[in-house]
Amino acid sequence: MNKRKVYGRIIILLGVIFILVAVGIVGFNIYTQMEGEKQRVQVMEQLETKITENKDNPKPNETIVDEKERTVNDCVIIDGVAYIGYISIPSLDIKLPVSKDWNDGLLNVGACRYKGSSYQDDLVICAHNYFSYFAKIYKLASGDEVVFTDVYDESITYEVSNQEVIDGNDKDEMVKNVNDWDLTMFTCTFSGRTRQTVRCVRKINKSE
Repeated sequence: MNKRKVYGRIIILLGVIFILVAVGIVGFNIYTQMEGEKQRVQVMEQLETKITENKDNPKPNETIVDEKERTVNDCVIIDGVAYIGYISIPSLDIKLPVSKDWNDGLLNVGACRYKGSSYQDDLVICAHNYFSYFAKIYKLASGDEVVFTDVYDESITYEVSNQEVIDGNDKDEMVKNVNDWDLTMFTCTFSGRTRQTVRCVRKINKSE
């Protein structure tokens, strides 16, 4: 067998290996998303139930916390995880639980608080670019509504102000001038190198 044929077979073999690896990675990502979606649904059901129970059945002698005194530490605990509420994006049919803290495990289940608080109008939320998570936030247009509901079942409605793409390593840019916006949402772009970022402002009712 001459060297040309040997090299040709090696190249074909390497090509097959690369394809199998790629298929394996895609398959693993799909499996991870499906498992995360199952957990998200379960957590959302429990979260909404607990929030409703907290509102409809306050504990004896419990003092209702005024909005000005509420903090990010006001949470609902589910399976040992603290959740500050949930976020809804009606135009994209998205509803995600928002955990107080963030890490890779929590990001599989829903969105996470990256920084700030809805009570201080500087909340920053992140989520994976899974299809039912933040994959489609790039489609949001100026004026589209985003709603955050806290553990007291109080909802804050925001309007999309603008979008930007930020370098994945530039953490300072993500929170720079964060007080200019009341809510920031971001997720990885498909390359993983940058972050699709949506800036929102609190919607003011005409009666206010």
